[in-house]
Amino acid sequence: MIRLVRLYWRLRGRQNKIKIVALTRAYHGSSTGAASLTGLPYFHQYYEPLLEGVLRMPRPFCYRCELNLTYPACGLACADELEKIILREGPDNVGAFIAEPVQGVGGVVIPPDGYFQRLRQICDKYDVLLVNDEVITGFGRIGHNFGIDRWKVVPDMISFAKGVTSGYLPLGGVIMKEKIYQAMVDAGPDFGLHHGFTYSGHPTACAAGLANLDIIEREKLVQRVRKLAPYLARRLATLAHHPIVGEIRAIGLMAAIELVRSKASRTPLPPEWKVPQRIRAACMERGVIVRQSVDTVAICPPLIIKEKEIDAIVATIDEALADIEHALVSEKLL
Repeated sequence: MIRLVRLYWRLRGRQNKIKIVALTRAYHGSSTGAASLTGLPYFHQYYEPLLEGVLRMPRPFCYRCELNLTYPACGLACADELEKIILREGPDNVGAFIAEPVQGVGGVVIPPDGYFQRLRQICDKYDVLLVNDEVITGFGRIGHNFGIDRWKVVPDMISFAKGVTSGYLPLGGVIMKEKIYQAMVDAGPDFGLHHGFTYSGHPTACAAGLANLDIIEREKLVQRVRKLAPYLARRLATLAHHPIVGEIRAIGLMAAIELVRSKASRTPLPPEWKVPQRIRAACMERGVIVRQSVDTVAICPPLIIKEKEIDAIVATIDEALADIEHALVSEKLL
């Protein structure tokens, strides 16, 4: 997508529109270019200098607003930061804005309604491409074919992977708007798209993708996610009584438990306590795999999960939370 952004604008004669705006704590991959878009410091440590021209803006994280504002009184100020950046850098220098519809690795951060609509308006106003990373949210994860469909916004480019084959074989790609494709066609017969990988278009991976998409449609898994999502959210809400649980976020079959030292102040737990790691280990001992990050424990269950299996996951997390809280009290940390 980085290369397509640069290519598109240069084919249109706008040589300097190469800067890309990305969110804090975004995750877009770990190769040098993608890691430059990624907003997680541990993907940058040891590997600088990064790709030039990546600009950073606050994410739409209402629980810990990076602008110290409160939704909805904020008026979606985090989205308006994009306009400020474009004006500061100059519209002729900014080529694209990129975001996950829901931040995954960053903690299952769910944007408020109106956020992506505002971004679409800003991108249209200044002729900037709106690019969505759907590697996690695509193919039904949050109850829509693509996560951005939840907000009825059409991006200019979409990246996809993971869910297209349900992980059985590696396959990923980029979907682009007609105008981007047409710019390449209009470049004439001598134009060549010099981009590819050793296994690009591999027929086995593509066959797995087609078979997987058939299953998703035949078994109505996207609709199934929409049906199960409220149940998952209700069951996870029962964990709110734990003293170290600050917020529970859920959308589709994707959720995170935000861990805090104090519910009232929303003070994060000290990283040296390694609480998310300890909760993950306690869940693993009981046969449930969860993901831990700096301040959260996240789950992303398969789309075929049953209600009784959701019950088992929540019960396991409940036990793990209780165990770790008891240990923290014993250690005189809580």
